[in-house]
Amino acid sequence: MGFAAQDTLSNFISGITLLIERPFHIGDWVELAGEVGRVERISLRTTRVVSRDNVHSSIPNAKVASSEIVNLSAGGPLRLRVPVGIAYKESAKAARAVLMPVLAAHPAVLDEPGHRPSVVVEGLGASSVNLTMFAWIAPDTIAVAPMVSAALVEAAKEALDAAGIQIPFPHLQLFIDEARGLEPLVAQLRS
Repeated sequence: MGFAAQDTLSNFISGITLLIERPFHIGDWVELAGEVGRVERISLRTTRVVSRDNVHSSIPNAKVASSEIVNLSAGGPLRLRVPVGIAYKESAKAARAVLMPVLAAHPAVLDEPGHRPSVVVEGLGASSVNLTMFAWIAPDTIAVAPMVSAALVEAAKEALDAAGIQIPFPHLQLFIDEARGLEPLVAQLRS
């Protein structure tokens, strides 16, 4: 009984703290205690979050207050990072020229001062030159951010294919020096 009262008191005090500090508001998209979703309700004991999959979670305020709170809505537009790989033989400059119109064509992607889409080389992978498409979306579009990213990936693949720019796949080259153990097998194949 004592632990239950202690938990209730802890949640109540945390709820008051959250209501005073206001790290998020009802309707904001947040990540709380590992849950990503839209804040539906803030009470003295719990905070209710609804995920993109319409899963309703009531998170105890003590857990919310003691975890990292990431407010996706608070800063205005949100930047999406969409990775795309091209083969080493391809030109990053040519791929950028193909991908920029893909970003410009999507209705959710912003193109305004401070929030311009871009394509940059992020690194060199084992079998690809790794590009990232950066796209800014408005706060009211955060709910569909995964669908915007998926649409950009699909459109990027189609545009790269149409331009003849190869998207790599992992492959393995095997070099055999003086493979004497294979001589009996090779001899059988020759006869």
